[in-house]
Amino acid sequence: MGEALLLSTASALPIITTLFFLLLLVASYYLYAAPTGKKIYVVPVSFQDVVWCFLVYFFLPWLLIPLLQAYAQSVQSGPATTNDLLLLASLINMAHLIVTLLFFVVFFYLWRKPLGKLIWKRSKNSYIRDIAKGVVTWPIAFFTMTLWSQLIEWSILYFSPNYPFQDQAPVLYLKRSQESPLLFLSACFLIIVLAPMVEESLFRGVVQNFFKKYFSTYFSVFLSSLIFAFFHYSSDQGLSNLSIISSLFVFALFLGFLYEKERSLLAPMVLHALFNAISVFYLIFFGEG
Repeated sequence: MGEALLLSTASALPIITTLFFLLLLVASYYLYAAPTGKKIYVVPVSFQDVVWCFLVYFFLPWLLIPLLQAYAQSVQSGPATTNDLLLLASLINMAHLIVTLLFFVVFFYLWRKPLGKLIWKRSKNSYIRDIAKGVVTWPIAFFTMTLWSQLIEWSILYFSPNYPFQDQAPVLYLKRSQESPLLFLSACFLIIVLAPMVEESLFRGVVQNFFKKYFSTYFSVFLSSLIFAFFHYSSDQGLSNLSIISSLFVFALFLGFLYEKERSLLAPMVLHALFNAISVFYLIFFGEG
């Protein structure tokens, strides 16, 4: 009797999860995506702005890698250890995100100052409200994204019961850096602070606003979220890409609609940073991110 009940519950779990996921989607629509009656203001991000930002973001590592490798070889005595390679990767990522962020600040807030102000904040709401909205959105975004990820993984396991799911690349990097406190702290700073600032500036601030010049708000959020999600593709992740990319797409929808709802880049930055911070917390205490 007990085994039959367990089997019945297990078989019903995907259905219950699907219904709960749909309920969260409906609630999310009315909270973040439903029309508000506010006038839609299009931030004048040009195609040249998008090109410059992506050129810096994507090609800067190709410049930094040989420079930092040459520096590491000049100060290194003996063969490189695993920690040496992780430290080099950490320095490259750190330099990449810091220089990219500095470029965004100079480009949008000094050179094209009016545009930078419009990207950053177009509302009179306080910064405390922006932070609070990011924090309050986290539980809804987290559970919706987690449920969707679980549904995708169940689908994969249905066709391939023994498939070994792979960690997302940043999670794998974080796990490998745990042996060194310095490396782990630098990885946490990258994931919790720098990555949300850079990615929200690029994908919500630049890309999403650019699409709004030509498409509706909904379709602009959809496109920018899709680009954001596929940016996290890695061939090393195998079929896990289906779960990772699709769940990140769902998460990006929350980021995009929160930006449009609050008209402030701080709100999605806080949501993104909080999501990454709690993922790091789970990794530290439960061994998974």
